[in-house]
Amino acid sequence: MRAVAKRNTTEVAVHNPEDFVRLGNVGIQDMEIPALKLLQGLSPEVKENHALRAGRWYHTILERDLGPIVQKAVIEVVHRSVDLWSPKDVRGVESKLLARSADGVNWDRPNQIFPVLLANGLKVEWNTRSNVGASGLLNWGSSNPNDPNSTPAANLVYTLILRIIEPEGIGAPCIYIPSKMARKAVMRLNSRIDARMAKTPPLKQLFSISAVEKSGRSPGISWFEPDFSSAGELDDPELYEVIKAEARRFAEHYHAIQVVGDNKLDDDIPHAGKDNAAF
Repeated sequence: MRAVAKRNTTEVAVHNPEDFVRLGNVGIQDMEIPALKLLQGLSPEVKENHALRAGRWYHTILERDLGPIVQKAVIEVVHRSVDLWSPKDVRGVESKLLARSADGVNWDRPNQIFPVLLANGLKVEWNTRSNVGASGLLNWGSSNPNDPNSTPAANLVYTLILRIIEPEGIGAPCIYIPSKMARKAVMRLNSRIDARMAKTPPLKQLFSISAVEKSGRSPGISWFEPDFSSAGELDDPELYEVIKAEARRFAEHYHAIQVVGDNKLDDDIPHAGKDNAAF
């Protein structure tokens, strides 16, 4: 994305609108947006590059380690969706996406019954029914109907599109998909944005994003989650206009966005279950 240059007040510039017309039929569906990843101990990047460490923020296009804290960022879009995946690695079979609700309400495959083999060898059925609410697949006990304490079959997914202000030199916005372990952190972020809205428009609110280590009940189980803290207010009017335009465009064309490095963004965090303090 082209940077917005600050004008010299002594310079007189005449812009011909025709000089700023981009020809062709390339749209946002042909763009790739980088991913911002919170690295975990089992992340592929950490395994492949010994210089990278868990608990660091990683930019997938720049292949840049941003450290344990992103000092300042504007949250442009927060999107809520629901995914239904088959159980992970049961008898050597990889997990696959069964159904998705892009708006968090309506399934792309409604009224479908999926036979599922659980890790304990039990065969059950998951039914998407008419919509997410009717399916009950986000409720506790839905993954194993015989166990009311079993985890939800479906996952609530929050996606954040943000522009990093500091560290400098990042440029275009990036996308961050927190793990399911970080749902509460995103909910707290939403509450903080709403609380500041009376004085500061959401797209002027700056947040720092740090990595916080969490531990499970079992020895040796740990992972990193994001923590969002207020970091002041954006005071660049020109950048604010750019951010507003970006946010409108991303919100309108959200489902056409292609992400670089979105493979396993819910990054190899220790298995969620009764031994995990987050549940």
